[in-house]
Amino acid sequence: MRPTLFFWTEFLDLNILKRIISKLGSYNIGLNLAITPKRLSKITPIVKECEYNNVILNFWPLLSKKQGYWVNAWNLDVQAKWIDYLLKNFPTINDFLLDLEKPINFRGIKGKIMLSKFKKIVPETLVKEKLNSIVDNVHDHNKKVVSTSYGGIPLGLQPRPSNADYYSYMVYLSFILRISDINTREDIIFYCAHKIRKAHGKKKAAIDLGLTSAGVLGEGFMNFLGFLDLHELSRQIEICLFAGLKRIQIFSLDNFAQSIEKVLEKITSLKPRKPPLFFPEKKSGFMLKAYRKVLFPRDRDLSKF
Repeated sequence: MRPTLFFWTEFLDLNILKRIISKLGSYNIGLNLAITPKRLSKITPIVKECEYNNVILNFWPLLSKKQGYWVNAWNLDVQAKWIDYLLKNFPTINDFLLDLEKPINFRGIKGKIMLSKFKKIVPETLVKEKLNSIVDNVHDHNKKVVSTSYGGIPLGLQPRPSNADYYSYMVYLSFILRISDINTREDIIFYCAHKIRKAHGKKKAAIDLGLTSAGVLGEGFMNFLGFLDLHELSRQIEICLFAGLKRIQIFSLDNFAQSIEKVLEKITSLKPRKPPLFFPEKKSGFMLKAYRKVLFPRDRDLSKF
């Protein structure tokens, strides 16, 4: 049975990761593993450990920061070659994740973004054609593709591929921890989960929850915003289960590695739970109104599935 829950991991030490893979397998948790050309030589032991422990391992292909890091309109040709290499050399990988985001920095993390890249307009038809071609290549190797991006705001790459197997949206509510209460955040999770399912159908709908660790954004920036703790993450998972999502991706495993047994026991014992939005006496919080207006089209009736 394919897992419902997947952990992203970006910077977790691979020796630590290797030691906890057996626990992921025992709880049927999938793994989305960041893989860059620089990290390539260290990946094989992780792949073998996942195979041995029946852990669903997915590749999250990334490039160097100077090449834009994530998948975007300006590096699709390089990404296509990178993904093709991974397909040919790692035949046991399950899914590939196309993380569609603006280039992190074409001159390195401490430099300035190369604005000339943004001046070179890439036609949407060409972007979509190249994305679909990447997905077709993955399908030719009998693998699946997860297309993930921020929802409805111009931070990701538009358009998405039209032939992906799953469509996920990053609903990272750690970004608004300091300007919202927990009930409002839970309402946002349900609203977004419902909209994703409505847009893509039960079989293709997915969601990304977080952030529980900083990733490439850096500890300083995220310490200012705050992180989701296990308690709130668990409540968000419960709501996503209630919304009927079959694929829930958590960013990330990195800060949970030291207490992995406790975390896995908690999140795999959760049951679907109605969100605060279902209680008529509850008034919508400001941030929920913002999400309805900016991130996804307004939909007043969230009760039908």
